[in-house]
Amino acid sequence: MRLTSLRSILPITLLTILLNVSLCAAGNEGAVTFAMRTGTWFDQYTDNPSSSTQAWLRDHFWRMQSTSSYFDSRLSWFPNAWVYLDLYGVPTDSPLVGQHPDWFLRDNSGHLLYIPFACNGSKCSQYAADPGNAGFRSYWISQTSAILRRGYKGVWIDDVNLAFRVGNGGGTQIAPHDPRTGTTMTVTAWMKYVADFTKDIRASLPNTEIVHNSIWFAGESQRDYNPSVIEEIQSADYIDCERGVSDGGLTGGTGIWSLNALLAFVDHVHTLGKKTIFDEYKRNGEYGLAGYFLISTGGDAEADQSMTPNNWWSGYEVNLGTAQGGRYTWNRLLRRDFTGGMVLLNPPQSGTVTVSLPHSFERIGGSSVSSVSLGAGQGAVLLDSTNSQSLQPVRIDVGGSGSGFFSGDHYANAGSVASFSQPVTVSGVAGAAPEAVYQTKRTNGGSAFYYTIPALESGHTYTVKLHFADDLSNARGQRVFNVFLNGREVLANFDIFASAGNVKLKAVVEQFSQVPDANNEIVIEFAPTGKGAALSSGIEIVP
Repeated sequence: MRLTSLRSILPITLLTILLNVSLCAAGNEGAVTFAMRTGTWFDQYTDNPSSSTQAWLRDHFWRMQSTSSYFDSRLSWFPNAWVYLDLYGVPTDSPLVGQHPDWFLRDNSGHLLYIPFACNGSKCSQYAADPGNAGFRSYWISQTSAILRRGYKGVWIDDVNLAFRVGNGGGTQIAPHDPRTGTTMTVTAWMKYVADFTKDIRASLPNTEIVHNSIWFAGESQRDYNPSVIEEIQSADYIDCERGVSDGGLTGGTGIWSLNALLAFVDHVHTLGKKTIFDEYKRNGEYGLAGYFLISTGGDAEADQSMTPNNWWSGYEVNLGTAQGGRYTWNRLLRRDFTGGMVLLNPPQSGTVTVSLPHSFERIGGSSVSSVSLGAGQGAVLLDSTNSQSLQPVRIDVGGSGSGFFSGDHYANAGSVASFSQPVTVSGVAGAAPEAVYQTKRTNGGSAFYYTIPALESGHTYTVKLHFADDLSNARGQRVFNVFLNGREVLANFDIFASAGNVKLKAVVEQFSQVPDANNEIVIEFAPTGKGAALSSGIEIVP
């Protein structure tokens, strides 16, 4: 839904926005965690993909949103999928409408209401269920739980709307009748019903990744203090911001519709301990990526619905390193500095700004620049040519979504991921990663799996740290495998249980030196020996 179409619904008030003054949490803020939002147009890549296409999707997409039952059979080769569900939208041909008429919203004359989307003047594609109806909530949670048991990583919930999104068949917004009060439903009541529904979902699915596609400006100037908004955010793991910084309705300045207001909302989400997804509909030069880097904590994600295996932008593989602080205003641009470069962004409705850079930088694509000129709604991602990107550490939370300085799982080929909740002993283990890194893993029992770390410095000697924790073995010899670095065997007949002192659920760290191969890569192979599955919990490549 376009932000510009909503201005007639909510009154425009002014906010005083302070740019991000707090430092972001430690993490790989300068690398992209890429989430893919798909539709039927993407089925050509997932209907019957080759093994190489499957591997490409796993390597490039940290998460992929799809639908059930279409994707159920594809979870075997892409287990990190979120299933799409709507919070209160029900197709007009659903039997639920006749079976449970009390579950659906109506106007004060008793007419069924819709979600105002895909309307033809007399009806829309989905009826609006009542988010305050206990029976509908229970049914929704039961159905979702059943779908998740098929193996989905989490649920991507559309229309988590804390502003009214209910109307007639012509798409006109109408406040519904409230069956609990017998009067027209108020905005405050609507917000509470939606927030309470999301709280019920969270309580019922405590270990499931939950994404809310919500309206970021709901609550207006009191958004940061509105209890329903806060509860809704706290019920999710990720808040999806459709169109990200590229939304055509965003303005300059500091008003309620401004880019600065959106960025301030993201700050609020981070303050509540949650993460965001900037969901770009298509690539907008370097603007969308620059906007992502302005807010990235290392746990956020970037999405771009125009990306495919045949149309991939190398900019999403940039690694700027560790953030040196939050964003700030510099020569009328928004700027953020990293150990390996900087990003600049000129907000919408601004004049062209030309700046001289502190020294020479590289643009995505390799050109060297000492100055940059940005028009309104343009951005630049700049690599510090004096601090090579390839000499930044790479830390991978194998099988996981990221923890501390470790980024989410990427660069893998083959194997399957899993997680467990039992505590892992890290105290007293030299060089141990955060405990959460060891609670996820990639394994393979029948054949080897690999991690290929690209774009490293030719001739440079890197420290390779491999992290392990075995949650299943109860004796020596139950899990034995080999590990190779660029074909060189570095661990032979490796037994995690034995290396941990004959205990399970204890971190083990093994360290080696390695020079990249002729392709400037380090390939890590985990090969089973026939005694249990090979396993990895975490990887570090340190210059």
